[in-house]
Amino acid sequence: MEVTSSTKIATWETVVLFLLVAHVTCFSNGKNFGRRCSRQHSGSTAANRLKRRSGTNVDDSNNSNDNSNNCDSLSHWLSSPERYAERLGLTVEQVRMEKAAHRTASQILQEQLATELDGTVKHQLVCQHRFQYGKHPFVCHKCWSYRPICLCSEVPKPLPLPESIHQVIVWTHHREWGSISNSGSLLPLMLRDTQLLMKGLPQHDSIFQTILDSEESRTLVLWPDNDISTMPTKQKRSTNRISLEELQDMLAAHKNDNTTNSRGLTLVTLEGTWRTARRMASKLPPHVLRVALPPYVASWHNARNNPTKRPSSLLQPLRQQEGGSPDNLGTAEAVTAALVGLGMSECNGHKILDLVQTKVDRTRRYQGKRTRLF
Repeated sequence: MEVTSSTKIATWETVVLFLLVAHVTCFSNGKNFGRRCSRQHSGSTAANRLKRRSGTNVDDSNNSNDNSNNCDSLSHWLSSPERYAERLGLTVEQVRMEKAAHRTASQILQEQLATELDGTVKHQLVCQHRFQYGKHPFVCHKCWSYRPICLCSEVPKPLPLPESIHQVIVWTHHREWGSISNSGSLLPLMLRDTQLLMKGLPQHDSIFQTILDSEESRTLVLWPDNDISTMPTKQKRSTNRISLEELQDMLAAHKNDNTTNSRGLTLVTLEGTWRTARRMASKLPPHVLRVALPPYVASWHNARNNPTKRPSSLLQPLRQQEGGSPDNLGTAEAVTAALVGLGMSECNGHKILDLVQTKVDRTRRYQGKRTRLF
């Protein structure tokens, strides 16, 4: 068949028209795709801003839609103001009002601190503010967890203390009060005759001083020093330190002594960073004994599965302490180890540690992180 020049021109025109239509279609699809990406990015950014205002970390690997479908994450509760308010049992407006009240109280405190007040008075104002308002407006005042993941309703019946322990005092630095990475706040929920006191808060200082001055029970404080067994006896006595073995022997002797006070010991634990804890320990009166936990007691909960494993804190996924040994335990873990060493059953000890682990895992999920695998 013979192809004329007019036929060739018509064919080339068809090809050019086809390419032009294809180019316009691709450009339109690309523009719509860019708009979709922009909307998704805007939604993700809004969710991230809400997470920051709510006190949680932003998970860069997942957007709000992904989190809602991720069964291991609880951060989808922060994907919108409405969902967050619903989880708190409030309206969006009530959430805004609580945040505004917290900001206003903080501004009033800063104005008071800017005046020429005595340093002691300023410190008391800071402590009163932290005690009343907490570190964050939406943190439970009992378990110190974010209110959407509060643990209070899941805490079992408080456990009894060993016969030799009269009471437990968690003496807390004001900067640690209300911290979500804190474990000492769980002890009053899990143990009978246990108090959480803030150093610097006048009413709490009065209670603590009464305990220190009381002759009804002897006071000792948990203080890590695993080399105490190698210290000379004279030096040990001069620094008011006692090993757990010596304490156990003393309690056994007192148990058979009818003249000894039957109410037992007051166990004090310091809640704060290593720097603040050392300062708090230095302010204790000389008659308060410092007791250290030997490694085999500190790692009692690892003995069944891995006897050679060095003790490590359950709180490591939430916080990294500056100073001190990386093997040192959190407050709840150290108190539990001491109580087990002084007569508490391991079953009850594991109940306390299980609650600590639950708080750690749930907080990480709330922050958009996966739980730690063991």
